[in-house]
Amino acid sequence: MLKIGGYDADQIAAAGPIPVPYLDAAARAQYEVFVSQGMLCQKDGSGALQPMDTQGQTYMYVMDGRGTLYAGDDMDLQHHSSFLSGAPVAAAGAIRVASGQLNYLTDQSGHYAPSTDHTAQVLQKLRSLGVDLSQVQTDYRGMSRQQWAARGTTFDRYYPVEGVRTKPY
Repeated sequence: MLKIGGYDADQIAAAGPIPVPYLDAAARAQYEVFVSQGMLCQKDGSGALQPMDTQGQTYMYVMDGRGTLYAGDDMDLQHHSSFLSGAPVAAAGAIRVASGQLNYLTDQSGHYAPSTDHTAQVLQKLRSLGVDLSQVQTDYRGMSRQQWAARGTTFDRYYPVEGVRTKPY
């Protein structure tokens, strides 16, 4: 089961009817993004890794506190919070991928309203896994942590796994 900072997302998803469709661990697995030879990949129906391709569309993504990325078409999932059943995320936004090559990334998420620092974590994680970011167009819409702090708001939580900052819903 997915547990982040003592938050049992799967248990909450199974607890009963809620207006936002939440994924359990099995459903979430089909949206997991892997990096193979510098390309973003997802598993097909047989479990084989295939280069991810959003076919020109923008997909929603979240990164959890362990640095695992999930992405899917917003026609399948209507909210970023669906991926992790409302649990805190390290980043959220939208991406476009063509033949495994990331070409667009934004921090646009109404549910999580990530800071630009949260979004930078995604790029840092992907770079560390060998993804070429030289051609990636970024579109930052969120505020920096300093801007949030100036408003008297702090959202960061620090978890021991890789020290990834997450932001609650």
